[in-house]
Amino acid sequence: MSRSAQEIQGWMIDRLGRLMGVPPRELDPHEPVRRYGLDSIALVAFVTDLEEWAGYRFTSNPLDDHPTVAALAAFLAEVAAKGRQERK
Repeated sequence: MSRSAQEIQGWMIDRLGRLMGVPPRELDPHEPVRRYGLDSIALVAFVTDLEEWAGYRFTSNPLDDHPTVAALAAFLAEVAAKGRQERK
């Protein structure tokens, strides 16, 4: 399933908010995710949930290459778009 960067970003903000117990509106998608102080267990849970939801398996920690929600959402939307093109 192909998702837009905006839809992916919305899902990630919502999930991070639930993991941290804060309203999603308090999270800035342009700030590094690690800035929010998630421990390693919460970060792994976030990435695992994202992989399952997006249907994409990361080969390394995605936050190393795409440290913000906005950057990671754009990356996943690009991957989805390329996948759609390859299936045609």
